[in-house]
Amino acid sequence: MSSLKEELTALALDSGAIRARITNKDRLEGPPSADTTYVLPDARSVVSYAISLGRDFIPDYFGKVTRTVFKRVMYDSYQLVGSVGRELVSYLEARGFKAFSPSPNAVYRKGSTISQPAAGLLPSLRCLGFWAGGTGMEW
Repeated sequence: MSSLKEELTALALDSGAIRARITNKDRLEGPPSADTTYVLPDARSVVSYAISLGRDFIPDYFGKVTRTVFKRVMYDSYQLVGSVGRELVSYLEARGFKAFSPSPNAVYRKGSTISQPAAGLLPSLRCLGFWAGGTGMEW
């Protein structure tokens, strides 16, 4: 029997992710955006996964032929991110764990002291992929 970590990684990949990593809460010390208690107070681990945007849109987008293809790629990617997250949450909850999948790039934290253009709002959980085992370059 495989470990839960291996099962979750396989599920993420089977659901459409190109990479998946899991880390425990102890490795997540950093900026407020790495605070898992913001979305799930009892969180002990984080599952982070990557979705490929592909490359087919690049010539038309950067060649200024059309932006529509990139908008569609982004829409489809956000849908896939949500779908993979829902699959992982369902899998974990069916096994008795608490789980939460934040909306990609749409969950913001109020009250940040960091000065940002959007009235001091700080994106939530943006650094977790790095701590889950990626350098950013290998993803």
